[in-house]
Amino acid sequence: MGEWSFETLAASLRADVTDLKTFHEVLAQKLEQALGQGAVEIKRSGFRWQADRPLTKLSVNFGDVRLEAEKTSLGMSYKQTKLVRGIALKSDIVSLETWLDSLSKALWAHAAANQATRQVLENFLLDD
Repeated sequence: MGEWSFETLAASLRADVTDLKTFHEVLAQKLEQALGQGAVEIKRSGFRWQADRPLTKLSVNFGDVRLEAEKTSLGMSYKQTKLVRGIALKSDIVSLETWLDSLSKALWAHAAANQATRQVLENFLLDD
């Protein structure tokens, strides 16, 4: 990915974590752009025709790992699941920082093999 590094990507993902609601909304949108609807699943509360439907769950599948962020009564919960041929072998509840590290690593690996993803990630890193 040229001048971009894994550390740049990880730092960019962590940059605006102060407002978690906005962070998750923007992250979901960017991931859907980069990876497509097949790899990213977004669930929202409320009715389809409502203008403001808050994100309740974000799932990102990378083949061998699934990362999920889900709104619970206590806030956001982050889960990392190890997959083999689509079967979940191990799931762990992790911190936001660990989840973002795993997301960064998976995105970096995916972008190394996919030009469209690489371009979207470069645009993501350039956005302020």
